[in-house]
Order: sequence, then structure tokens, then C-alpha cells
Amino acid sequence: MTLREKLLSDAESFCAVQGISLSRLSTIVVNGGSFFKKLEEGKDCSTGTYENFQKVFSDPDAWAEARRIEKERRKRLVLQCH
Repeated sequence: MTLREKLLSDAESFCAVQGISLSRLSTIVVNGGSFFKKLEEGKDCSTGTYENFQKVFSDPDAWAEARRIEKERRKRLVLQCH
């Protein structure tokens, strides 16, 4: 199994448990909903991005922090639109 395949497999398992889509997960963690689609198409990611996802998968505090940061990003976008 390649690291790309491992990341996709781990992400699919994590999403199944969390009840979210891969797109939603990637929006929360890397602020881009197409991350896993691109990975499936053969694109690469940095070691830091890989490690960030693995931390989110294994550390509930890291997952909570990623969700908090994403929520703040959404708030800023809403405020910019008004």
C-alpha cells in the first residue's frame, strides 16, 4: 500500500465514523474540498499535509482544533460578505 492509498483509506474510515464526506474532511483540515479527489487522480501532497491528516485521525484534540479553526474561517467569510 502506498502512502497515498493509506491516506485515502484512513480518511474513508475516519469519515465513516464521523458521518462526514471526504470533501467535508478536507475542507476542515486543509481548507479545500477537492483534496481527496485530486489525490485519487494521482496528485501528491506534502509530508506536512499527510502528517496533519494522520494527527487528526489519531488525536481527538487535533480533530477538535481543526474543526474550531474551520469554523472561524467560515465566520470570517460570512462577515466579509456583509
